[in-house]
Amino acid sequence: MPTLSDQLRQAIERSGLSHNEIARQTKIPQPTITRFVNGLDMRLSNADRLAAHFGLTLQPGKAKPRRPSR
Repeated sequence: MPTLSDQLRQAIERSGLSHNEIARQTKIPQPTITRFVNGLDMRLSNADRLAAHFGLTLQPGKAKPRRPSR
């Protein structure tokens, strides 16, 4: 099952829209979108906004355990 991030990245790619156009339409800064597409995480609020923009429903997958901080 693809992760939420994978689903959002696929939606961005399939849209055919530039990162600038998606940023304009969603009010998410273009650098945030570009960093996300290149593999970094984004805030849940931005992920939710992107999902709504592309008509996706956020479906939590299996959570990965976080490493304890030292």
